[in-house]
Amino acid sequence: MLKVSFYRCDNGVLIGALSGDGVRLLETAHPATIAAAIFAMDVPEYVIDTGAGVLDAQLPASPYLLCQIKELSMDVDMQQWLKVFWRLSWVKFDDTDDPDCHAEIHFRTATHHLPIKLIRRWPVGPEPKCFRKELRKRNRSILYPLC
Repeated sequence: MLKVSFYRCDNGVLIGALSGDGVRLLETAHPATIAAAIFAMDVPEYVIDTGAGVLDAQLPASPYLLCQIKELSMDVDMQQWLKVFWRLSWVKFDDTDDPDCHAEIHFRTATHHLPIKLIRRWPVGPEPKCFRKELRKRNRSILYPLC
């Protein structure tokens, strides 16, 4: 079972932590990378634990999650993180025609950092020319695994 939980890093930034069966998989400040990782692992159900409550969720996240964000959030930063996560959970990260121009970068970043044995959906086609530059930029918001 996948779990999304939260903590604050040393400089106070809210970090989303993705774990599976108690094993750390990915920790990042960017909700899109967590959404893309869940999409890449093709796991339809997961748990969100905010510290104020636990919610069973699925991908894409239901409107129920959007209604529960304020109640589940510890603060405004967590509300914002969860709202962005909810919106991005509807993105088909492997759809090259998706209007979100950053979706492929988030998807490739997630698959780059996840253990290979957990990935069930892979990006198609060659990586964009800008991917390595974008990956370096996005690695600044990834706390685990260390880059």
